Amino acid sequence: MMSEKYVIDTKLGKIKGKLASNYLGVEYYSFQGIPFARAPVGDLRFKAPLPAEAWNGVLDGTKEGPACPSVHMLFRWVTGNEDNCLNLNVYIKELPKDGVPLKPVMVWVHGGGFTYGSNSTELYGPEYLITEDVILVTINYRLGIFGFICLEDENLGVTGNAGLKDQVMALTWVRENIISFGGDPNNVTVFGESAGAASVHFLTLSSLAKGLFHKVIIQSGSALSPWAYGVRGVKHICEYMKTEENDESKILNMLQKMTTKDLLNIQTNIPDTIIAGFQRVFAPIVEKPSKDAFISEEPEHLLKSGNYNKVPIIIGTNSNEAAFHRGMRIFEGSRWSFDCKLEIPLDLRKKLSEKEEAEVVEKILNFYKLPADVREESSFEVSIVGRYISRQFHVMNAQLAMEIGVGRLFVHRTFIFPHSIN
Repeated sequence: MMSEKYVIDTKLGKIKGKLASNYLGVEYYSFQGIPFARAPVGDLRFKAPLPAEAWNGVLDGTKEGPACPSVHMLFRWVTGNEDNCLNLNVYIKELPKDGVPLKPVMVWVHGGGFTYGSNSTELYGPEYLITEDVILVTINYRLGIFGFICLEDENLGVTGNAGLKDQVMALTWVRENIISFGGDPNNVTVFGESAGAASVHFLTLSSLAKGLFHKVIIQSGSALSPWAYGVRGVKHICEYMKTEENDESKILNMLQKMTTKDLLNIQTNIPDTIIAGFQRVFAPIVEKPSKDAFISEEPEHLLKSGNYNKVPIIIGTNSNEAAFHRGMRIFEGSRWSFDCKLEIPLDLRKKLSEKEEAEVVEKILNFYKLPADVREESSFEVSIVGRYISRQFHVMNAQLAMEIGVGRLFVHRTFIFPHSIN
């Protein structure tokens, strides 16, 4: 029988946690693997999440919950082997007591290009934030083919953005249960990095998330980022499987019966990239209008119209954001052996004639041309590469800042290389 020493009683049932400590020896309480939605298996696979059901007895929250199935964009690592992954972790500095003021809550949304990552304590534990007077929540959400497939037939219930709807469900759980941990449901900050940052920005644009948070921190990404857009339909999947795409009901039935491993194999073998000139295969989309749609207008239109959740925002970027692209082998061979026009954002390329596109490419190449005496693999060269593609991050976030206005906004930039090459 479990000890009642570190047990929290929530609306769904009791959860047992454990005592841990950070690098400074500061003790905290950890409650891991808490389900916030039903397992998205069988007929629920690919669809919007349903609320978690209550349980009997005491849930063991002393161990990490399953990670959502994913494929690493860089190393092609496969992580997670089960669909039942919609869980979250809660970290608190002290157990709740009567008469003690409720603490601010911070909810972390991990990055990973919408295809990889998890709420792993090893990566996103509370070691630093627990020293502050806050409660930290880290969440999982469905990724890749599991979270961002979209069918055109709305009657099939796979309208896209399931991964973002998972985030809404997690925030709903926070609103309803965080008070049991001593957290203030009326003082919730959502923050994320890269695809997590884009997710957080998308949450500010979604009516489904209205009232679930009160401040946001957007780190190295936004809903305006060119890599944050996916495609509708199942064309890419059908091309890989050599299947006709005219019967979506049949395709859905086939995909729902596949093993997790087989679906990950499909995802691994369908080309996907975060290059600006490509549209992502598995990423957020603009849904057809409905009461259950996460977002049904282009983000830029929503920002210009003012029809979004207006909360205080911090936007952050790093210098040389995209220097890591060299590791992703976008730049095979020599310095400029890649197709430069594919780095022109897709929305801009659509507006250019073939002649105009060639002129833009020439201007880019001339602007970022290397001095003749610089070695190909020098750190300076890497910084030039980083400057070129990193502008996608900085420009999009600057555009976001202008659309939002300056009254409720703070912009922060971190330098990760010596200032001489920034």
